Amino acid sequence: MDNREKLYEIVKSFRQVNQVFHQALLRSAKQFGLTPIQLFVFKVLRDNPNIGLAQLADQIQLGNSTMSGVIDRMVRAGLVIRERSEEDRRSVTLKLTEEAHRVWDRTNEERLQKLEPLSALPENDLAELLRIHSSIAEILLQAREEDER
Repeated sequence: MDNREKLYEIVKSFRQVNQVFHQALLRSAKQFGLTPIQLFVFKVLRDNPNIGLAQLADQIQLGNSTMSGVIDRMVRAGLVIRERSEEDRRSVTLKLTEEAHRVWDRTNEERLQKLEPLSALPENDLAELLRIHSSIAEILLQAREEDER
């Protein structure tokens, strides 16, 4: 197999896994009138209350403007609160509402049930998968940094 074929197979594999994950998350989220991105926002804000928009966007790996639109919709839906930071009145922090915590508890349980079959992966396969993913991310980040120079 030549390099181009290898690259095609790698991309094809990631796309296939990504689609299956996305469909599982979409079904879980849709039952509650949410999007998969909103589920990620729930998780990050639940684990990191009172973070700013830029930090949230960074953790979810979205641009600030895209993240701002997601947060705007969640604020209108009564799921997220924007507050002025006590330490720096110029900055705004984000946190989940009580309703969002209730929705998270229900959606998270549903999502975990859909992903439960993954726990059948043998420990050594999982460790190897995570090692390979980390290597791929590192290689691509280094290549991006070199391109930006």
